[in-house]
Amino acid sequence: SHDESSVKKEIFSSNLMTLIHESTVFKTTYDELKIFHTLLKKFSKSERYSLGEKLENSLLNILLEIISAGNARNEWKIAAIDRALVHLERSKILLRLASDIEQIAMEMYLERSEAFQKIGRMLGGWKIHVVKARSIQSRLSQAFPDEEHRTVLRIRDVRIPVRVQLRVVERIHVGTVVAIVRVDGPSSCC
Repeated sequence: SHDESSVKKEIFSSNLMTLIHESTVFKTTYDELKIFHTLLKKFSKSERYSLGEKLENSLLNILLEIISAGNARNEWKIAAIDRALVHLERSKILLRLASDIEQIAMEMYLERSEAFQKIGRMLGGWKIHVVKARSIQSRLSQAFPDEEHRTVLRIRDVRIPVRVQLRVVERIHVGTVVAIVRVDGPSSCC
């Protein structure tokens, strides 16, 4: 029924949101936002509502773009990740300015800068992963235009009880092979 379909979509969306909130990049960015919110109270009044607010909003925008990327279809993830990277670069510059005008201590600047670098590496890694996934999906679409016969498997000591046509597409790292599989029908062996 229509209600059952909407309930399934809501459950899926809820599970997806939980996964995003549990990701390392989300947690790290969220923690940085909490730390900065505490630091903001130490800013002088004139800087708190200008520079401090801009930096806090920029960090919040990174978090929002991470959520957007996590919820987006693969073809739109890269744009959201790129926007998060732009906000991160903006945050780095504003943080440096805050340090230069002595609104935060040098030690705190170095700690926050290191955390921002970590967030940048995670976002960059995520972007590379999405690009590779899109490339593989594109190859699958070209090799098997009939979607019902298209599958991506991660192979690790798995016996498949069907006759398959198998062609290795790309070795991502040791132990993981992405392969194109066409199921021809039940195997006579099992």
